[in-house]
Amino acid sequence: MFNIKNRYLYVALLAGYSFINIKFTEGDALITLPVDNWILLLIICWLVVLVWEGNRLIGYWMESFSGIKTANRLIRQFLTSIILVVAISLLSALLIELFLSIDTGWLEIKLLLGFNFRINLFLHCINAIIVYNRELSTSRTEAEKLRVQTAEARFQALSNQIKPHFLFNSFNVLMVLIETKPKVAVEFLEQMSSVYRYVLRTQDSKLVKLNEEVEFLNSYLFLIKMRFPDTLKIDFRPDLDHQDHFLPPSTLQLLLENAIKHNEVSKQHPLTIELLRDGDWLTIRNSRNPKNQTEPSSKVGLQNITNRYELLGSAVPEVIEDDETFTVKIPLLTSP
Repeated sequence: MFNIKNRYLYVALLAGYSFINIKFTEGDALITLPVDNWILLLIICWLVVLVWEGNRLIGYWMESFSGIKTANRLIRQFLTSIILVVAISLLSALLIELFLSIDTGWLEIKLLLGFNFRINLFLHCINAIIVYNRELSTSRTEAEKLRVQTAEARFQALSNQIKPHFLFNSFNVLMVLIETKPKVAVEFLEQMSSVYRYVLRTQDSKLVKLNEEVEFLNSYLFLIKMRFPDTLKIDFRPDLDHQDHFLPPSTLQLLLENAIKHNEVSKQHPLTIELLRDGDWLTIRNSRNPKNQTEPSSKVGLQNITNRYELLGSAVPEVIEDDETFTVKIPLLTSP
């Protein structure tokens, strides 16, 4: 607030309002200083400028202390400004004596203190309102960004399921199963329905339980393994004993989809994917054999997951890459 654009216009308005208020309430009758109105107005402007600019410098100083909560910073700034107000009042009394050749007694000093304290308190109240409104606006903006990111991830997860080549491959697998393994075909349809139900059910969720995400991934893996029965190897060992951990929905599916999308999956080069839990982190590691021509990236995948973790105020995924493996470590959150 103290760094607001055109602040001197507000200083002038506040000084003018204070002068009119003093004259209207005959507050100047308490002042024994024999000065004209224009000199009184200049004194008031001087006091308001010093209080405002002094608080602005205090604000700059407070910004050098990182990690202080907003409430604590505002309290410290106000307490420090009390020393500023006392110093301004004593300095102003001294300057009035020097330049106006007027003796200032204890009554004038108390009046200066009272006026400066009121101006200072008013400015800090306005500053607190502005700071908290700004933080509220920022939190709303971040919440909206998170909603958009979640919507993008949901769209990406859903589009990965319904895009033509996925449906075509899934229906081809289903047709073969209906003729050769009717019971497996029924299970295939059930798992396919489970995938769609999960994506639709979590479409408005910022976080889901780890065990729910894993159940969804099991359904998705069932469909994928039907397409790559001998060329996709999954080492799936998450610890589900603890159900009080959360992560953004469809996170694991997006990572699995990226691994299949960017690597060759064939008998000559089978794709191995390992998923395991390490404390409050989940590790997804896949073997590397990049395709010669990969599909154009939508730039949602891993970046989208990272952005959502950032907006949640959490640690972000870690990527570890070498010639043989590609590893992503996902932090597990302890509260929704």
